[in-house]
Amino acid sequence: MGVDEIMATCPLKHEIRVNLWVPYIKKLNKTPISYLTLYSPPLMDVKYLEHCKLIEEKDGVYKQVVGVGIDAEGEANTVSQLDKRLELLLSGNINNLINGTIKTAKVKQLEDKFPFDVINLDYTDTLHRQGLNTQISPHILAISNIFEKQKKGKVDQFVLFLTAFVAPQHYNQGFIDYLKELIDINIRETPNFGSKLERLFNCNNSNDYYNNHTNECFAVALTKVVLHNMHDYHFTLEEGEIKWLIRDENMPERRMLHLAFYIKEFIPPPITKRANIGQRKNDVKNKSVQFLKASYHTLRETEDRERLNRKHQKQITEFNRLTFELNVPTPKTNNE
Repeated sequence: MGVDEIMATCPLKHEIRVNLWVPYIKKLNKTPISYLTLYSPPLMDVKYLEHCKLIEEKDGVYKQVVGVGIDAEGEANTVSQLDKRLELLLSGNINNLINGTIKTAKVKQLEDKFPFDVINLDYTDTLHRQGLNTQISPHILAISNIFEKQKKGKVDQFVLFLTAFVAPQHYNQGFIDYLKELIDINIRETPNFGSKLERLFNCNNSNDYYNNHTNECFAVALTKVVLHNMHDYHFTLEEGEIKWLIRDENMPERRMLHLAFYIKEFIPPPITKRANIGQRKNDVKNKSVQFLKASYHTLRETEDRERLNRKHQKQITEFNRLTFELNVPTPKTNNE
């Protein structure tokens, strides 16, 4: 089953939309929202957000909704064949467009749409693949550049969703070492992190944490990467959450990490005494301690599919009846 079909039919993914994405978007207390998403032909996220009255549809256009997909040919045919369409649909690699790897008209189009209320980086791959021997991967650079663009746009709050395939054997070892280094920094510098780690996992260093609780360690360290970017661009964290979706009906299983961040502009608190002057620092990097837990909410195909099918099947079927298909023309033969 391809990614698009999974997105269109999977009740576990719909549970993520219902019980992670929408609750976090509602924290903004704003409608309609502007929304940047990775384009998948079923566009179940957009349909569900319209259903929840979080985005506006007017004259067949989802206003302030931007999608980026990799199918250039399909993009050209989609706009004219949809009952409803996005305000802007771009083809290309979202990392390249955000990072401005090559200056093109599409890079400028996307840049002009910033800032967004909600940014959904629903990646389905690794964030730094094994064979990519660079300091910064395009995925990680894109996350940083998103914060830069949001800051430039003078946004005071926004929500960021980040999804990643987690299988350490598929990751660059240098990136894994970097994540472990972040855990050690937490242990040394973040108040209560070391004591909480020891209480929950009976370990006091990143090697033990990673070797014995690899997925938990990876998730917490990745939140630290995002928190560092918040700090660099003068944002702070209001709330954050970790959830797992594990595809284990077929082996090898695929662990999909889902992160949610409700982010606000950092504003120094009011001065209450002289000693506060110069000390009102943004401590967002220390908020990784709140992500440190003994376990996280986890959805498994083998345990949850049947239950969630009963819960969501009617809505999934209804959304799939809406015309939102990406039609790719059949290549012509030499005789045509």
